[in-house]
Amino acid sequence: MKGTFSFFLLPLIFAPLVASQTPQGEAAPDSEKQWRMENDAGVSALDQGRYADAVRSFQSAIRSAEAPAWANQKMAESLNGLAQAYFRLCNYAAAEHHFQQSLEILEKTLAPDNPNVAMVLGSMATVYRLRENYTAATPMSRRSLAILEKAYGPDHPNVLVALNNLAVNLRLHGDYDEAKPLLQRSLSILERQVGPEHPNVAVTLNNLVLIHSLQGDYLDAEPLARRSLSIFEKAPAREKSNLLQSLENLAGICLESGKYDESEQLYRRALSIRWGASTDGVVLILEQLANVLNLAAFDQPRKEALRAFQKTPGWDALGANQYIVMAQALQARGLLAEAEDVLARAVQAFPKSLEARYELANAYALAQRWAAALHTLEDAVRIEVSNPAGDGPTRSAFYQKIARMNVLLVQFDDAQSAFKTALELNPTNVRALVAAGDLYLQLDRPDDAAAEYARAILVSGENAPAYRGMADVNLRLRRFSEAVTAADKALEIDSTDAQSSYVRAVALLRSGHAKEGEAELDRFRKLERQERERADWLRTTRVFLQSAADNLANGRGDDAIKELRDGIREYPDAGLLHLNLGIIQSRLGRHSDAVETFQTMIKLGLGDFYLVHFNLSHEYQVLGNMALSQRHRLIYLQKYNSSFPNQSR
Repeated sequence: MKGTFSFFLLPLIFAPLVASQTPQGEAAPDSEKQWRMENDAGVSALDQGRYADAVRSFQSAIRSAEAPAWANQKMAESLNGLAQAYFRLCNYAAAEHHFQQSLEILEKTLAPDNPNVAMVLGSMATVYRLRENYTAATPMSRRSLAILEKAYGPDHPNVLVALNNLAVNLRLHGDYDEAKPLLQRSLSILERQVGPEHPNVAVTLNNLVLIHSLQGDYLDAEPLARRSLSIFEKAPAREKSNLLQSLENLAGICLESGKYDESEQLYRRALSIRWGASTDGVVLILEQLANVLNLAAFDQPRKEALRAFQKTPGWDALGANQYIVMAQALQARGLLAEAEDVLARAVQAFPKSLEARYELANAYALAQRWAAALHTLEDAVRIEVSNPAGDGPTRSAFYQKIARMNVLLVQFDDAQSAFKTALELNPTNVRALVAAGDLYLQLDRPDDAAAEYARAILVSGENAPAYRGMADVNLRLRRFSEAVTAADKALEIDSTDAQSSYVRAVALLRSGHAKEGEAELDRFRKLERQERERADWLRTTRVFLQSAADNLANGRGDDAIKELRDGIREYPDAGLLHLNLGIIQSRLGRHSDAVETFQTMIKLGLGDFYLVHFNLSHEYQVLGNMALSQRHRLIYLQKYNSSFPNQSR
C-alpha cells in the first residue's frame, strides 16, 4: 500500500549555542551566575528526559537574562532550550514560538552563516513539518543544510541530520526524485564513517525504502528493506521500534509483490514483537478482539464474540499495558462495560499495576460511576504508598484524578486537598493547574483561579483551557480588555472553542464594543450550532444502528437493511452505517452485496481502517476467491498492527 510506511529520522542534533563570555579577569555578575545555574539545570533536565522541569529551569534562565547587556546570546540559548523542552512535550506551537524568538536574536547578533543559526533553522523546520506546514519547512531545511556544509564540511554528523531532514520535507512535498539522491548521499557517508552494519545505516535504508515504495518501485525497495531488517535483527533490544519498522516495511513490500505467505509471517512477527507475547497467542487474541469491535452494534453476536475473546488462550502472556490498549479500543467503539471487564481482569492479573487501576478508574468515570472511580484511585494510592515505585508525575496524575472525582461528587474540600498534593508532587502538572483553577472559579474565588491559570500558562507555553479560564476570571472581575485578550489567545490555539468565543463576545458587549461583540456572538452561535450538529449526528447515527440491529435480531433482515440505507442517504459519510450494512448483508448470506458495500467504503475514503479489510477477507473467503481473501487479510493485519502504539511489558 503506497504511503503506509513510516519515515525514520536520525536523532535530532542541536548545537550548543555559543553565548557571549564575561571578559577575562572580570567576575561574572550575580545575574549571569544565576542564568548559568538555571540554564545548566535546564540542559540537565532535558538530557534526563525531565521535560517539564526543563521548562521551569529555562523560563527562570530567561528571566535572569531579560535585561543585562551581556545577555543577548544567553537569552537565545535559553529560548532554544525552552523550545526543545516544549518540542519534546509535543507542544509544537510553543516550540515554534520560542525557536523563532531564538532565531531572531541570533540573526541580529551572529553572522548569517553561523552554525547555531543553522541548528535553530533545522529545529524550526522540524516543528513546521510536524505542524504540516511543509511550504515553510523546506526552505529552512535547505538553508540549514547549506550553512552546516559550509561550516563543517560535507561529511559531518550534523550535515547528515540536515540531509535526512531535508529529504523528509521533500518527500512530504512529493519531490521524490530530489529526496532520493540526498538519502543515497547520506547512506554513502554513513557506511564510510560507521560501517555497513550500524543502526543509523539501517535508518537511512528505511528512508530509501519509503521513497522507492511511494514511487511503486518495490523491486528496488525489497533488497534495501531486507538489508535494513538484517541489521536491526542483530542490533540491541533498544532498537525495537526500528526493528518493527523494518518488519512492517518488508511485509508491505511483500504484500504489493504478491508474496502473501511471507508478508503474513512478517506481520504476525511484528504483532508478536509489538505486544511482547507468543505470535500465535497474540494474533488469536487480537483477532477475537477485532471480531468484538466489528460486532459492537449487535447485542447477541457481540456477546458470543466477547465470550470467545475472553476464552482465547494466551492472556497470561500479555502485560498490563496490552490489557489497557485493548480496553481503550473497546471504549473507542462505545463498549464501556466490556472495557471495564478487561481492565478489571488486568487489575486481577497485575494487582500492583498503578496504570491498570488508573485506567479502570477512567473507565468508571466514563460510565459516570464517580464513587467507584474514586475508590479505585484511592486503592491505587494506598498500594503506591506501601510500594513507592511511581515517580512524582505519575503520583501527581493520580491525585489530580482523585480531585476530579471529588469535584464531581461535590466534595470540594477533599478536591482542594487532592489538587494541593498533586501539585506538590509535580508543580508542572498543567491539567491539575487548570482543573484547580476551574474549581476555584466554581467556588467564586477568581483571584485564586487566576493564579492557577497563570501558572499553567507559564509552564505550558500555550494552553487553550488556561487562557479560557483566565478570560472568564477577567470577565467576572470586569476587566473586559484583559478578558478579550485572554479569549483571543484561547481561540488562536483552538478556533473551535465556543466557550472562549462566548466570553469574548460578552466582554466586548459590556465594554461598549457593540459591533465587535455582535460579530463575536455570531461566531459563538455558529460554533454552538456546529457542536449541536455533531451531537445530533452521533445520536441519530446510533438510532439508525440500534434500530437496524433490533430488526436483525427479530428476524426482519430486509427492514434492517432499509433502516441503514435510509441512514446512509441522510448521512452519506457515516462510515459506521456503511460498515454495519455490510455486516448485516453478510449475516443474511448476501455476500456479494456485502463485498460491494465494503468496496464502496474504500472508494469513498470511508474504509481507511482495519475492520473493512477484516470483513472483505471473510467475504471473499466465503465466495471462494482465496487470493483476494488473503490480500485483504494482509491489509487488515497491516492496518491493525499500525493502529496500536508500541507495547512494552
